[in-house]
Amino acid sequence: MVAGLALAAADPAIAQAPENTAAILDATLNGEPLGRLVVEISPTGDVLIAVTDFQTLEITGLPPGAGRISGDQISLRALAPDVTFEVNQEIFVLAIRVRPDLLGSSAVNLRPKSSPAPLVRSNNAYLNYFATLGLDDSFGFRSLSAPWEVGANIGELHGESAFTYSLTPTESQFVRNLTTFTWDSPSAIRRTRAGDVAVATGRLGGAASLGGIAVNSEFSLQPDLLRVPTFEVGSLIETASEVELYVNGSLISTQRVPPGQLQFLNLQLPSGTSDVVIVIRDDAGREEIIRDVFYFSSRLLRSGIHEYSYAAGFRRENLGQTSFDYGPAMAGGFHRYGLSSAVTVGARFEIGNGIVSGGPSLATTLGRLGEIETGFAYSGGNGRSGYGGFFDYRWLRGGFSVRASFDGNTDTYANLSRRAISGDRLRGSVGAGYSSRALGSFSVDAGWLKRDGTEWLSTLTGR
Repeated sequence: MVAGLALAAADPAIAQAPENTAAILDATLNGEPLGRLVVEISPTGDVLIAVTDFQTLEITGLPPGAGRISGDQISLRALAPDVTFEVNQEIFVLAIRVRPDLLGSSAVNLRPKSSPAPLVRSNNAYLNYFATLGLDDSFGFRSLSAPWEVGANIGELHGESAFTYSLTPTESQFVRNLTTFTWDSPSAIRRTRAGDVAVATGRLGGAASLGGIAVNSEFSLQPDLLRVPTFEVGSLIETASEVELYVNGSLISTQRVPPGQLQFLNLQLPSGTSDVVIVIRDDAGREEIIRDVFYFSSRLLRSGIHEYSYAAGFRRENLGQTSFDYGPAMAGGFHRYGLSSAVTVGARFEIGNGIVSGGPSLATTLGRLGEIETGFAYSGGNGRSGYGGFFDYRWLRGGFSVRASFDGNTDTYANLSRRAISGDRLRGSVGAGYSSRALGSFSVDAGWLKRDGTEWLSTLTGR
């Protein structure tokens, strides 16, 4: 028995392994104080942290169970290279450094803070009037014109009607102009009108005044709504730092942020190309500069936003001359949708006057190279069919601008405003310009126009 004990003491493989040392250390995470942690330091220099304490570090992105060596401890050495550490036993400090993309994120919302006045509805009525008296050279009566309008608000309903009374020595006339009833739905960003309403479907479409009903999006009902695209920029922050955001040289935001991921949200930019710069300056004075370039077009809608207008009714004839003169039934409308921050799609249609007209449209940015908007239209009816289209390009940067526009149609193309065009038509223009506060603005444009059976007409202008 004694011999067995002596053999065990002499055999290193059988001898008891050295034990870990418990310690209380002041911990930092990427330079930020964490407070005191109770850890165990192994003879090989590894640091073991209780799982519950490790979870307070809010490190994300590590595989489940990473570094765990027992049921309730995690080895920092086993997390390398994502996590590194250094122990200074002289001052009892544990410095932990983690890849910033594995830490929590900070978000700075740059959306303007506003407090729009609450929508107050009250029951009321009003009368507006104006009169013009015309006299001849002898101060005798020549004419009297008296336009006036009446309106009322009752709950959610607003109604108004305009009239004109005119008098001359030979005749008098009383004419009803436009009568409209309006319902607003702020939560749906929708306005509904009944009575005399207007229909207009865009660049390739026509326009008309109808007696009927119209429904359209109305962004003024939600002043805080962001209807155009905004941008997000960000960076990884190694240690606690001061971060400055610049757009075209102007300071937009200054933030003190902890280590981790930083995102600036809802950054609104001016039309055209913008230089965005992020300056990161840590407590040691080290500076990192991140540059990016974005292009913004006001023709685009924010992703998920709808813009629309639909109307149907009977065409108002001889507006301003008769009170109740309505013609054939008509309908028309357009709808645009923000497919993404860089693409907006749309479509329009018109029915009436014996024709059907409509087609798609597209607006998009070309990265840093500018923006385009294009559309195509087809019309048919009355035994004739026609086509039309347009293409626009624009690029803006600082005070410089470049633009090009082309549109055309066949002589049989028609819409609500016209049954057909007199001859094929092609038109184009290109131009460039520069403007600044110090020098003013300069531009040069060249244009071409051709109608069926005629020569090309060219123009060149500068200002």
